[in-house]
Amino acid sequence: MPELLLCLSQGENVNSYQFKMTGINVYSFEEAVYHCYHYWKQSVDDFTSEEFEEWVREVLSLSFLASKIKGLNKLDSLSEKLTTFLTLVDYLDVEQISILKAELVEWEARLEWEKYKERGDYLMEKKEPARAFAFYRKALAFGENVRVLNNIAIALMQLERFKEAIDYLGRAVNIEPNNVQIVLNLAECCIYAHEFESAESCLHHAEELDENNPDVQYLYGELNIESDKTRNSIEYFERAFEMNNEPKYIYRIAEVYVKLRQFDRALECLTKVKTKDNSFLVQQSKIYAASNNVPAAVKCIERALIFERDNAELWTMLAKYSRMEYDITKAQSSITRALNIAPESETAQLENARIKKAQGKIKDYQTTLHDILEGFKKKYRELTQME
Repeated sequence: MPELLLCLSQGENVNSYQFKMTGINVYSFEEAVYHCYHYWKQSVDDFTSEEFEEWVREVLSLSFLASKIKGLNKLDSLSEKLTTFLTLVDYLDVEQISILKAELVEWEARLEWEKYKERGDYLMEKKEPARAFAFYRKALAFGENVRVLNNIAIALMQLERFKEAIDYLGRAVNIEPNNVQIVLNLAECCIYAHEFESAESCLHHAEELDENNPDVQYLYGELNIESDKTRNSIEYFERAFEMNNEPKYIYRIAEVYVKLRQFDRALECLTKVKTKDNSFLVQQSKIYAASNNVPAAVKCIERALIFERDNAELWTMLAKYSRMEYDITKAQSSITRALNIAPESETAQLENARIKKAQGKIKDYQTTLHDILEGFKKKYRELTQME
């Protein structure tokens, strides 16, 4: 007969522990074990930390486990520390631990820079470039590496720290001067840093390396936009689309027409996109919203939500458009859905604040803004500690 596994902490706990890399909250020791088993690469800085030990002792009232956690730091390897931690309670079976230990030993045998890069890559996938940057810097401490130099630059570009990114990409190009993707990344970086001569030089070099690369034409288009020749950019984006029928080139043309206030032409060019998926509907909604046809924008997002009910970004957009249409009830229900799916989303939190203001709930509006600001401060403190 199956046996129930009871939690060590039988009382209700409302104070969670949040794992730093995944952002996942756990409320019991067993949940923490489950998290560390499934996300062990992302948990290596948590389960032996003073903060986690204090949570186990003070919140869970499991002082005997807290003392054992403190002793984990005396062990030499990660595999010893993690497998010992996972066996502090009778939660996982012997086979699970054995399989994981084999993975751990293999991972530990890899070069240190690869481990830091892998953790940085994970954070980039989560759209957390600032935190990823800190891990990439640690990876670079072990020596110059093209992949790490490229990725740290991408992280900096997402943070709009273009001049710093140029330095890293320049070092990468010096190592691999014929790597067309890195040359293109450097060109893009120079464009947004408004170093136009350097950008043009990079694009000429990239064209010599691969004359049929559509991203060369795409970046010529970006160069024209940034140098205030917006209308000229369209022909380059059209060339890119002719080379490779990717929708992203058409979407960029549509954005240019929106910038030029030519909304009909923006909508017309979208007809060239063959697959009318959610990306298409989002682009269409943005054009309608920019042209003050908010009801049409709402319909686009509602259609998109039919296929992606758990997409927090779509619910946030629906909340925004509903607020613009003065349907505050719909806006509130939509932003609630978004925050239930992605409570850490800063975009959703900001939209929630705007909705509170539209409702006349000024105190709630101010409280929400305060919470967002405190979140920014917390992230900044964590980043400065990592760097």
